[in-house]
Amino acid sequence: MAVINARVGFIGGGAMASALMGGLVKAGAAPAAQIHVAEPYKPLREKHASAGFRATASNREVVEKSEMVWLAVKPDTIGSVLMEVSDLITPASRKVFVSIAAGIDVEALESFLPAGTSVVRVMPNLPCLVGQTAAAFCRGTNATAEDASLVREALRCCGQAEEVPEKLMDAVTGLSGSGPAYGFLMIEALADGGVRAGLPRDVRPDLSVYLSIHGFTLTAVSPL
Repeated sequence: MAVINARVGFIGGGAMASALMGGLVKAGAAPAAQIHVAEPYKPLREKHASAGFRATASNREVVEKSEMVWLAVKPDTIGSVLMEVSDLITPASRKVFVSIAAGIDVEALESFLPAGTSVVRVMPNLPCLVGQTAAAFCRGTNATAEDASLVREALRCCGQAEEVPEKLMDAVTGLSGSGPAYGFLMIEALADGGVRAGLPRDVRPDLSVYLSIHGFTLTAVSPL
């Protein structure tokens, strides 16, 4: 994994941001001491600080000190967050904003930022938490091939990532973004079925996951 040649910051330090931050460190792409994160919830902020990250309560501080700014906040707050920091963005600062907020398109993101700002929209998924994400991303109007490469390298610290046209992002959100939850539900149902059939509860989780995964594999390769 290549070193990320940009100062990295996160606005929002929740589960997905934590997974991405941890992935960057584990892959050797960026040391924790060079990753800034803004998190309003004090216990979580202190947890990030104890792990070696540069944790703060200030969104503006993260934007000032970062070149690749990940927007890991709820969709309904992303507009206010961007308006809060927009005056810090100048052509000379050359920052790329990477949003993982579901359902917020590039046009909306760009409307909160100064003209010419580089924006990339990303849809990761829950397996990011264990380094197995299947993510897709699309570029905004001003994002360059270099920006796309930077985002791809960062995401690949936690799994796989592919660039797609924005018109496909809603489909990605429904399939890879939401799909794992249905897979988990099916595995849970199989595990419960195992218990009803008499398997001990301490045995059935491993068996159900193993059989489910290998069942999918057999189905995928079967010519039937």
